[in-house]
Amino acid sequence: MTTSSKINTFKNASFGKDLHVLNDIHLNEINIAIYQRTIEIPEEEIMYFLNQGLQLKAQGRPKNIIETFKSDFLEKGFSDSLLLRDCSNLLHFFEESSNATEFRVLISSVETDMCSRFHTDVNKLRLLCTYHGPATLWLPEAAEDRAAYHSGEENQKIIKNPALIQQAQTGEVLLLKGALYPNAQAVMHRSPSIQKKGEKRLLLRIDLQK
Repeated sequence: MTTSSKINTFKNASFGKDLHVLNDIHLNEINIAIYQRTIEIPEEEIMYFLNQGLQLKAQGRPKNIIETFKSDFLEKGFSDSLLLRDCSNLLHFFEESSNATEFRVLISSVETDMCSRFHTDVNKLRLLCTYHGPATLWLPEAAEDRAAYHSGEENQKIIKNPALIQQAQTGEVLLLKGALYPNAQAVMHRSPSIQKKGEKRLLLRIDLQK
């Protein structure tokens, strides 16, 4: 299940320029897998949805989720949205990789900092892609203090080595292990700080529903 295109030195992370690198998330030592890519969605489409304050949510089986989103995009005048096509492709891949049948999907314009504290998710797996704006920050094991996190400390105590803080690139696809993944240590991550800077993000988030 490993990929030959790994180019990192962090034992809890797997990087690659092929979508299937995301399957490495199921390896015992890996808690974050990153598909490194450059997105090919027209900037005008991304900016339209960003400036419209897009907020789309759906849950259930992928086929039903995609049909719901198709109706939403059609109402906005996009009968063939490249953004929706990419989201659909990632959802189908996540379905195959996770062997799950039901999901919760969010496509959203974001103007707040969301989760500013480094944390782990209370789920099994989460897929993230930031189509515009700064992307997710995460910690390699050498940079984190788990005891401080579980004690409720803030980032200053959680981060042992700020120089090791990692940040995904816009357009990259992340698969993250959560606290409910069997026999695994969830990845510590947080949202980027954008609110004070007046920045915006366009985000895709897919969670397993069960």
